[in-house]
Amino acid sequence: MNLPIKKRIVCAMSGGVDSSVSAALLKRKGYEVIGCFMRNWEKHEDDDSPTKCTNDKDLDDAIYVSNRLDIRLHVVDFIKDYWTKVFEPFLNDYQTGLTPNPDILCNKYIKFDALLKYCQERLDTTCLATGHYAQIKKDEQGINQDFIKDQSFFLCHLNSSVLPFVEFPVGGMMKSDVKHLANEMNLEKIAQKHESMGLCFVGKRKFSRFISQFIPDNVGYIKLIETNEIIGKHHGLHCYTIGQRITPIDRYYKSSKPLYIARKDAIENIIYAAPGTNHPALFTKSFHTDIPHWINEIPSVLKETREYKCDFRFQHKHRPLSVVISLSNNNTLNVSLPIPIRSICPGQYAVFYDGDEVLGAARIIDSGISLYDLKWREPLINSDLFLNLC
Repeated sequence: MNLPIKKRIVCAMSGGVDSSVSAALLKRKGYEVIGCFMRNWEKHEDDDSPTKCTNDKDLDDAIYVSNRLDIRLHVVDFIKDYWTKVFEPFLNDYQTGLTPNPDILCNKYIKFDALLKYCQERLDTTCLATGHYAQIKKDEQGINQDFIKDQSFFLCHLNSSVLPFVEFPVGGMMKSDVKHLANEMNLEKIAQKHESMGLCFVGKRKFSRFISQFIPDNVGYIKLIETNEIIGKHHGLHCYTIGQRITPIDRYYKSSKPLYIARKDAIENIIYAAPGTNHPALFTKSFHTDIPHWINEIPSVLKETREYKCDFRFQHKHRPLSVVISLSNNNTLNVSLPIPIRSICPGQYAVFYDGDEVLGAARIIDSGISLYDLKWREPLINSDLFLNLC
């Protein structure tokens, strides 16, 4: 990347080890580094609990690192943008029975749009660095990944136009090496910090408790998918996701096997449950997506033949799986799977790869016909057992 003469670059700093080492590496290379801490979440009444969103503690850590590295730190407020472009769609998806991925929207609309514009308009630089574990192909402006610690999944909705202005200083490193560097750089406090997992605005709270602050319970029926029999009630579609174990509120139904969510009917507010974790109602061999986003452009083979073989993942901790995607007349995609896959969730993203390059992604809108509806009779095993990387 050709940097401006001033060699000034902004590093998004979260208070974690990845962004901290990224800033240190950039300074070691001779850049004028400016740190930016993003405030994306407004504190709510119950956020004084020990399980609150850790935003304030993270800011303290970012200040600590910036002082140790002797760099300026700007605290930038994106609360309104985050609420309207990420959190409101998140709530709407849960209310309509979908399972969203707000991290992908945050990267698309906040970190690599709003923050990048802030760098350009307020900090006199076009260059932004983050602590993502991904690499940018300099020749074709694609995104590569190392599947051991890979965050390219969450960058699948970026536009190629922003990639020349983005750096991932730790993108080609292992997490253990990054922590080792942090210790060498006298950032032991940050290296020992517990890694944040899950949704940043939820913190350590139970998700059901958090979501109930924004979406009221909407009690509905649970039906057994095999008989259509009402077997109990649920708290609301927003409390559950496809593949999750479910226990009816009233608990009067007796089953020899645990019940798992096979389907959600948002119109009738009904959850259909299947007995057993490997019930064929939980599996599919194809699904349908919305119109895909391609980081560069639609693959030429797909454009010409309307079919394309590539790799895909729908969870970032999964290993890639070879699939065939077909282009529909309305430019949506049908994805054919080589093996039965459990718990394909509408609202999640199918991310497509050519080898180690991220091509783009499409939002799953229909989990397809279940193997139960196809009268599948062969034994099934949970696909997570061989898709999970760790």
